[in-house]
Amino acid sequence: LSLHDALPIFSVSAERNESYVKENNGKMDVFAMEDAKIYVAWYDKDGVLINVETYDITQNEEMEFDLPKLTNGVSEKAEVFLWNNNQEPLCEQLTVE
Repeated sequence: LSLHDALPIFSVSAERNESYVKENNGKMDVFAMEDAKIYVAWYDKDGVLINVETYDITQNEEMEFDLPKLTNGVSEKAEVFLWNNNQEPLCEQLTVE
């Protein structure tokens, strides 16, 4: 239950007009308009939170990760959130099932 094996594949300065977390061909693309944190939360089959990891992303940075891996019988769903330093969401979360 970790993205440690999937550290950013690339990190570049980008010109975009909104923050996002999206799926892209089996990967996860993240872009932040301001300094922020990426939260990856794993849930079991009953919807109980079982693990959370966080990653820092800086203003105008784009990162690509492997999608969170689900483990049958342990983690049934993962959600990826992008929140600013005031704990406010910058975009809709990405859900992986």
